[in-house]
Amino acid sequence: MKSKPTSDLDGFWEGARADNESLQALIAQSSDWYWETDALLRLVLVRGAGQGAFDPPAAQWLGKLLWQISGESGEPPGWAQYQELLEARRPFAGLVLRCALDAQRTTVQQLCGVPMYAAAREFVGYAGVGRDITAQLRMQETVRDLASVDPLTRLLNRQAFDERAQGVLSDAYTRGHQCALLCIGLDRFRLLNSVYGHRVGDRMLESVAARLRQIVRPPDLLGRRGETRSWRCW
Repeated sequence: MKSKPTSDLDGFWEGARADNESLQALIAQSSDWYWETDALLRLVLVRGAGQGAFDPPAAQWLGKLLWQISGESGEPPGWAQYQELLEARRPFAGLVLRCALDAQRTTVQQLCGVPMYAAAREFVGYAGVGRDITAQLRMQETVRDLASVDPLTRLLNRQAFDERAQGVLSDAYTRGHQCALLCIGLDRFRLLNSVYGHRVGDRMLESVAARLRQIVRPPDLLGRRGETRSWRCW
């Protein structure tokens, strides 16, 4: 005889698994994909989403621990806050993993899941859904670029450079390290603009910025603070 569910959550998941075809049909109409693990958090089931949505590489992921699908050698950033939830067998949401699909393509997936129990509240694993948020993050990065990057030179603009440079200076002061700020001015730039026009002046700024980017590498900062100046901080 089938034992009575010990909680509403247990009942929900027992019903969901018993009616797995209906659950998969629902997921197929969304942008989500479905996954399950065993009690050791190894993936045992990965089902793709609907047509045109992200299709997880089940052959590569099955048998791996949940966080290992990111392809990282160690636990991914932010994993510690979810580890406590998993050890306590609690639901989780918002876990973001960057997954390598192949040598050239990377995708970002956001996962949520709930624990599953068999009879007598025996923990048997987790089940949940994942959502491809790669395009969403790229859009956010584009918006951040528009707010922090000078459109002509592709260097940090005045506000973004000043904010980051202040952080570098504060960190150097706290650690007792040396830090330098270099200002580069273009001689007779105003005359160049006046004689040849702003189009030629813009090309000059683009050329100078491109050369500076070849020389100045992260974590050094490079930015444009005004019409005639670029700055370097290291």
